[in-house]
Amino acid sequence: MDGQPKGKPTPGTDPKSARRPGTPVMWMILVALLFVGLFWVSGNAGRRSEIDYSFFHQQVVEGNVLEVEHRGQLVLGKFKDPPLAPSGNAQSGADGRTAEPEQLQEDFIVTLSPLVGEGLGELLLD
Repeated sequence: MDGQPKGKPTPGTDPKSARRPGTPVMWMILVALLFVGLFWVSGNAGRRSEIDYSFFHQQVVEGNVLEVEHRGQLVLGKFKDPPLAPSGNAQSGADGRTAEPEQLQEDFIVTLSPLVGEGLGELLLD
């Protein structure tokens, strides 16, 4: 025989040692990557400037809207050159001075009123 007493398993053949030693670490890495991915996606999704219809209309007339996607009462779009926020959006600081208007993001969102109707299609096709 091989010199090993009966009843004792030979080294390396123990069923408990058959598990992969890195499995728990691998699961922790996988879960961490999943969380990082979710935070990255949710962080990028919120990077749209919310503008009102009159400002959107003005930007379309000025030719500063590169693309739009109409989804029910929402219009998602992209500016050619992101403008400054309208002056009505400027907020006063604690000292009473009006803050400088902020630069809008390249991507924007507009919530449409039900009253806009077919005028939107005509505006975008011109």
